[in-house]
Amino acid sequence: MKSRTLDNFTTSDPAGFLQTGMTDCHTTIERIAQLLDLARDGDEIAQSEIETLIFLIRENATKKTKTRKGTKKMKKTTKSNRKTTTKKKEKKTMNQQEQKFTDAQVARARKNREELAKTSEKFREFLETNRAARRAEYKGATGQQVAEIVASVPLKYLGCNSLNDFLKVDYREQTGAETFATFEQWKAQGKSVKKGERGFPIWSKPRKVEVKTETGTQTVTRYSLAYIFHEGQVRENEKNEKN
Repeated sequence: MKSRTLDNFTTSDPAGFLQTGMTDCHTTIERIAQLLDLARDGDEIAQSEIETLIFLIRENATKKTKTRKGTKKMKKTTKSNRKTTTKKKEKKTMNQQEQKFTDAQVARARKNREELAKTSEKFREFLETNRAARRAEYKGATGQQVAEIVASVPLKYLGCNSLNDFLKVDYREQTGAETFATFEQWKAQGKSVKKGERGFPIWSKPRKVEVKTETGTQTVTRYSLAYIFHEGQVRENEKNEKN
């Protein structure tokens, strides 16, 4: 193909014209206009180059459209895969939790819960008395008045404002230990529970659960068991010992 120059640009390179010219819209329009003027005068080379440019522009637009569609499809696929992975993990966790406890362990946990409920029942009257004394103190009751309210509460239970507080008092008395914490709390301190040690049951934080009734479902508050261990039942982790 014969080469000519339009404003210091070689028109025998349409692809270069498209790539370079598109960086400046105004310049591109002027160059195309020059080619159109030449084509109107019957310049075959200019006509051929215009056809080539039109083809390249359409091809470029098609590639961009395909790229956008591909990107959208990829994002949609990634999102779908992420949801599927999350569901699989949740299902796996549920299965692990179901398989985690044997029938014997479930039965033992139920028995421990019943025993803890029975033990806690004797503290309820003391708990209400302590709370009444606390409310009276907030309202401006004198020390003598507060003392009269808690007169029926054993000295070791004064100041206990939850069932777990009463339980911990008894556990300290039974073991002679002072510090009790859960497995995770000891772990956060760089310690782990010794193998074979049995925890002391307390009540966990309340949680809302749905139970089936004759009329449908009802949301109730449930208290599960948690276990605490004293300082004599734990040891320093190996990493901490090395440090």
